[in-house]
Amino acid sequence: MSDIKKRFDLSVKMITKLKIEPSNDEKLKLYSLFKQSNFGNCTLPEPSRINFVDHAKWKAWISTKGMSTDTAMTLYSDLVMQLIDKN
Repeated sequence: MSDIKKRFDLSVKMITKLKIEPSNDEKLKLYSLFKQSNFGNCTLPEPSRINFVDHAKWKAWISTKGMSTDTAMTLYSDLVMQLIDKN
């Protein structure tokens, strides 16, 4: 297992221990990077804009299109570390 993957897996566990809840923007960023890290590019059809939450999540994930798995994992881990530092 690569160091990037180990750090990512640790970050996934650590995010649940935050005392201060991330903002909605931070949650969407975490979501998009997590999905890109685990599933690659979004292949889901665009959900209705009426369903605000699903559309926001789709839009966040689609914004990472073309990003490599290693880059997504690194950015996810970096963001988790920033959030931990804020706590």
